[in-house]
Amino acid sequence: MAESSQPPAADVEQLLGLDPGARRRRRARRWLALALLAVMATTGIWWWAGSDGRAQRQAEWRTDPAANGDIVVIVTATGTVEPTNRVEVSSELSGIIRSVAVDFNARVTRGQPLAELDTDRLEATLASSRARVQSAGAHIVDGRHRDPDKGRAGSQTDRAGRARAGVLARDRRVACRV
Repeated sequence: MAESSQPPAADVEQLLGLDPGARRRRRARRWLALALLAVMATTGIWWWAGSDGRAQRQAEWRTDPAANGDIVVIVTATGTVEPTNRVEVSSELSGIIRSVAVDFNARVTRGQPLAELDTDRLEATLASSRARVQSAGAHIVDGRHRDPDKGRAGSQTDRAGRARAGVLARDRRVACRV
């Protein structure tokens, strides 16, 4: 049989340029050439703009003599300030504060007074208790003059002694706190 002298179909497509891979390769070469041309143009423009004499100038330096001085730094921040150590302070007494002896966030030492309480009410209570003791003592003396037998235990003398002891205890507490 006679052999056919026709080339295979793939060779014909490649010969005519109908191969889909060849089309992609041609497009890629075209884009590569355009990119290379753009890089060369950009480099040329950059070189031409930079050659106006600025490149030949030397760097300028400004010097100042050394001097001592303060460095001032201003810090601007937003947010909330939180303490590193939080300490609760309380008092054995409650009342109106007459004066505060320290500033906010000031360092204090042990035993240093922080505030002074208004002692007018305490002093009034102390004076009232002393008056009651004196009154009870006067009643005891008056009762002894009227009836000498009333000086027994459980009588007014005993109550006056308890009242006097209560006032003395209050005096000690107030003296310790004030």
